[in-house]
Amino acid sequence: MARPTARPRRLPRRPRSHVIDSQAQTALSGALAEWVVQKLDRASDYGRDYLVIVTSATGEVGADDFVAQLKGAAGIRPVASGAYISCPLKVTTVNLLLEGPPAMLAVCDVNASGQPIYWCGSRMLCRR
Repeated sequence: MARPTARPRRLPRRPRSHVIDSQAQTALSGALAEWVVQKLDRASDYGRDYLVIVTSATGEVGADDFVAQLKGAAGIRPVASGAYISCPLKVTTVNLLLEGPPAMLAVCDVNASGQPIYWCGSRMLCRR
């Protein structure tokens, strides 16, 4: 008796955006290996992903800590002279970054050689 042919099951696929985010997280941890990078307890995608504890050359901590929002991107194109980059952000994300204590926005280009991270202070996100 012939065995019935099993139909291939469709399974979920990991979205490319999740892969990019994971690669950006790895790049951030590697770039700041001498500092302490702590994932904040609150859900990501709400404007403050990490607490970065800066370690001085003498090992002291606590003076220059900051919070950071990490955005992974695939293929950032510099604008004009190469002094600026452009990446899309939701207005609500910018508004949240502008509220409360200053935060840094870290944008990691996971497609570029060396996966560079571009930093921007949250107060620099909006032109007045």
